[in-house]
Amino acid sequence: MENIANPGNLGSIMRLCAAFGIDNLYTIAPAVEFFHPEAVRASMGAIFHLNLVEFESLATMKQKLSENPHHCLGTSIQDDAVDLATWTTSQVVQNMLVWFWSE
Repeated sequence: MENIANPGNLGSIMRLCAAFGIDNLYTIAPAVEFFHPEAVRASMGAIFHLNLVEFESLATMKQKLSENPHHCLGTSIQDDAVDLATWTTSQVVQNMLVWFWSE
């Protein structure tokens, strides 16, 4: 996530990551602190089950993540997006990146 500013939203995303079995949560600076009290509270303990990494820039993140190949899954609110409820766990692969963004 890039430029996430609301600690409550960050905590909620941490909960989602833990619920879906996501191991790592990456943010790109500037971003709210992972251990901001509101983020910790909103995570409801999920924060303690994630590897948390903050990159200083998108370029730094791309460079680091390019060292290993990844499959990418992006979020979208477009009409032609695949509904997550129809997406099965058999489609999950190792080294998958889930990208959150909004327009």
